[in-house]
Amino acid sequence: MTGILEQPELVRHEHTKAQPKDNIRQGRPNATDAEVEEVARKSGCYDFIKNLENEFDTVVGGAGGHLSGGERQRISIARAMLKDADQIVVVDQGRIAQKGTHEELMKQDGIYRRFVDSRELAVSWKI
Repeated sequence: MTGILEQPELVRHEHTKAQPKDNIRQGRPNATDAEVEEVARKSGCYDFIKNLENEFDTVVGGAGGHLSGGERQRISIARAMLKDADQIVVVDQGRIAQKGTHEELMKQDGIYRRFVDSRELAVSWKI
């Protein structure tokens, strides 16, 4: 199984009342809330989701319209991780830029690791 992370990845949901937990759970529909929260932590979207009005139950709009591009990508990473994908494929400008597991991609100096690192840094910013 392969998870695909495109630049930018839109949050997938068939209707406009998308919630982060349901969107992540599309990776494995029978996943428990605990499993959804675990991959949210690993992908770096847990903290911003917990800061939403209704946390994992917040309606974020169709295609994640109320989320930033980086937040939508974090959710797509969580969804791919929940799939227990053999590989994550990073697509940049219509071409495959990288592919591998989360752990393998984090060991490489590429788009995926830079994205994850920049999101972790941004979480610490205070405005």
